[in-house]
Amino acid sequence: VFQHVADDQRRLFLYMLNNMRLEEALNSIASLRSYGGRKNVVVFALDSLVCNSLAAVMSIACIWTGTEFREARPWYGEVDLVKHWELTAMALKKFIYVALALVHGFSVFFVDTDTVFLQDPYLGITGDHDLWIQDGSRSCRNVSDTCHDMTTCNASWEYNTGFMFWKESQ
Repeated sequence: VFQHVADDQRRLFLYMLNNMRLEEALNSIASLRSYGGRKNVVVFALDSLVCNSLAAVMSIACIWTGTEFREARPWYGEVDLVKHWELTAMALKKFIYVALALVHGFSVFFVDTDTVFLQDPYLGITGDHDLWIQDGSRSCRNVSDTCHDMTTCNASWEYNTGFMFWKESQ
């Protein structure tokens, strides 16, 4: 699938979602495609409905993971150890899918379903780095200009993984 979908520079956009996140994912993919077509999108489906639902509205590569994860906002539902481990397993899978693409020589944008692109994301990928991560700390919290690390911040420091880009480096 990766070989068939990747662009001429072997780059992919990966999404991982369940049917509850379908509408926001469609908006994200539409915003992405408004910048040069961007047909190099692969969706990993977290429930059995996603691929058929996507196929009804657009042509897109979709892989059913074989695992049902039907929570809408799983991190709010971590009320017990079972829910915590379900979320952890789901989060680890996204890095497994990224690693799978990387070991086969593809560069990967991993995109959260609620990301809307306001410009071509490739414009921000400059320099010779292996990994770019969207720093969402300022967009997620009111962080003062004196906040540079966990010891000087009054709010938690976080990277909002709205999108991450891994450059193939073999």
